[in-house]
Amino acid sequence: MLSNKELSDLLNLPSPLTEVQSASLSEKNISLQLKRDDLIHPDISGNKWRKLYLNILEAKKQNKDTILTFGGPFSNHIYASAAAAKIFGLRSIGIIRGEYVDPNNHTIKFAETQGMEIVRISKAIYGSDKETIAMQYPEAYMIPEGGNNDLGRNGMSYLAEELNQIAINEEMILVLPVGTGCTMAGLVQHLNKNFSVLGINVLKNKSIDAEMASLTKDSEVKYEINHDYHFGGYAKTTKELIDFANEFAEKQSVNIDPIYTAKSMYAIYDLLAKDKFAQGSKIISLHTGGLQGIIPYNSLNNHKIKLIK
Repeated sequence: MLSNKELSDLLNLPSPLTEVQSASLSEKNISLQLKRDDLIHPDISGNKWRKLYLNILEAKKQNKDTILTFGGPFSNHIYASAAAAKIFGLRSIGIIRGEYVDPNNHTIKFAETQGMEIVRISKAIYGSDKETIAMQYPEAYMIPEGGNNDLGRNGMSYLAEELNQIAINEEMILVLPVGTGCTMAGLVQHLNKNFSVLGINVLKNKSIDAEMASLTKDSEVKYEINHDYHFGGYAKTTKELIDFANEFAEKQSVNIDPIYTAKSMYAIYDLLAKDKFAQGSKIISLHTGGLQGIIPYNSLNNHKIKLIK
């Protein structure tokens, strides 16, 4: 098991804040900072580290030598899980949705270099009961797709601690992309009352509202989920979104991925233009990482993300 010092040397925590500069922000006296969870670790960045950490500790506690998890062929979670397992001295198995995966797939190739055993299954079987699939690997500790379980949500307490230190005496708005809802639910459960939370749904799926309500019913933190910026659904993009992401990266010297963070940043700028934020607001936007996905995204799409070094 890694010592606290080894973890401290390995990870860039607390993750830094970057001030976003723009004329529209200055005109309305609005402060916008990026919480740079993309800089935690080159391979286990963003909310993936937060969701995996307690799950890996639990695997160790149960004396499991293997983690098993699920994801699509371009999954940030698969990528990060493979890297985390190797760092913590665990074997890993990735159940991949779809029987055919391009042998040059960047995400899968990386996972295999980290020692992950890749198991490809049909989309129909993948969509069935994952507990049943996991029973075929009794030696493994199962982490749900995206790390979406109680331990994944509780892992957000560490991020909440970092954010709470910023908002000790003033009100702040936290904006973040929402997929499974794991990250947002965990933060709403652990942030202090000086925060309000705005989730930007990147899925074309409003069922997340009911799930969030059930997971956060005991929280006093105010939140809402905006469903207007999914750009057609999960992993769907438009030229407008990609152009925005490239312009943002060029002006701010910060890369943002097209699946999650670009959508939440686009939403902030659009809502700013529509005067949805009060003058003097202080906003923190969570950068959830996922930059590894830009390489496979660019290989499949005409409108490409330009990586700023």
